[in-house]
Amino acid sequence: MKAATTERLRPIYTYRDCEYQLLEELPEAARVLDLGCSKGANLPILQGMGRSIFGLDVSMLDVRSAHKICPVTAGAGESLPFGADTFDFVYASHVLHHAQCSSVLREVHRVLRPGGVFFVIESVEDSPVMRLARNVYPKWGPYPVRSRFRFEELVTDLEGSGFLIQKKEQFNLFYWIWEVPQLLLRPMELLIPLVVRAEVAAVCRWRRFAAHCFVVATKSASAG
Repeated sequence: MKAATTERLRPIYTYRDCEYQLLEELPEAARVLDLGCSKGANLPILQGMGRSIFGLDVSMLDVRSAHKICPVTAGAGESLPFGADTFDFVYASHVLHHAQCSSVLREVHRVLRPGGVFFVIESVEDSPVMRLARNVYPKWGPYPVRSRFRFEELVTDLEGSGFLIQKKEQFNLFYWIWEVPQLLLRPMELLIPLVVRAEVAAVCRWRRFAAHCFVVATKSASAG
């Protein structure tokens, strides 16, 4: 996505500012895991400031591609191949619904150091359109949807796994639907400013039906 387009979409993707702030606050030489890194699109965002970045994905093809950016290993979130208290920051973008969510949360809690941060970006079924889409087509790309949850259900599961919730928010009410034809029909990019304004106005009123969310959770500093 072009930098100019990304900037125009910041009012929709509200997690970005929080994401940048958390990364800036990480100590030098922090150890960061991109859980479900795919081909590594988010790895450059996570790099910098002396951080040690690692990726993990179930796809060997994606692992080979992401390995060009940083060390990456093949593995599943339900059984992370890392020792306890290994990472300062674990990043998971649209991963949990493709896995056994509760098992992944327990594993992330295990590999995080006390005081470490778990940053989650997810699609949730508070949106009636998202529920319908998954009922009709319970698979996104090559990966099936293994866990279905609503926003507060995800938050409750995180708390039940021992995490402390620092920030939580739903976003993206309908832009995710419009984005598909916009990618296919490039002239529709001209409508982005108008659609963004409509999305921001709508989400202020009907945020509880938004299709995406982010959660900032930490492992208690006394855990271990």
